[in-house]
Amino acid sequence: MKENGQMFTSPLSAQYFIAQDWEQLTGECRLSAGTADLGKFVPDSCCGGNQTAQAPLRFSTNNISGAPQKYTCAPQPAGGGLWVRDFLGCVGGAVTFAEACVPGTLASRLFQSGGYPMSQDAAAGYWENSATASQCNCGTPLGVNSIYTGTGCVVGVASFMLSPNSTDKTAFFAKVEGSCGGGMMNGDYSAVGSVVGAAVGAAVGAAAGSAAGSGMS
Repeated sequence: MKENGQMFTSPLSAQYFIAQDWEQLTGECRLSAGTADLGKFVPDSCCGGNQTAQAPLRFSTNNISGAPQKYTCAPQPAGGGLWVRDFLGCVGGAVTFAEACVPGTLASRLFQSGGYPMSQDAAAGYWENSATASQCNCGTPLGVNSIYTGTGCVVGVASFMLSPNSTDKTAFFAKVEGSCGGGMMNGDYSAVGSVVGAAVGAAVGAAAGSAAGSGMS
């Protein structure tokens, strides 16, 4: 199949599954404090079971004519009126999902009013078709490696990873599916839902609170 000249073999999708307390996770879903497990691929059972499924992420919006327009770098609602941004596409023929994709113009205003996370109005201006997750500015502003290559169940960004002082014990697993073809970049990144699990929004919000109390910048 072909979409705008780019090859893909099946649509890409990403969906969050939430565990309420990372310290209660057992077996192969067990996580460590800090960022040691961020981006680790774990058994598919971690993206299911007792974890709470969120709606699949959305990577399209209607253009001025009302037709769906697809993107790789897209804002996602994170609750509390705040928005974050994720990446989903084919990079070098490989499925790539990324979190904490802070727009460059907001990178100096993390956790500040009018900065990142974004308001809904601000988020509307940050839909992009980036060739890579790095071009979508994923991870770097927060100082984490949140770019994941491959499909399966991957450990996502959470508050307890960003700040040892966080009281939010929520853990996030992202189920990434689909495949790329032709060894080309930017395969199909079709609309697969409408709401992101509150992963980065919750994490960034908690980090903001810790920053205020501990001098983090």
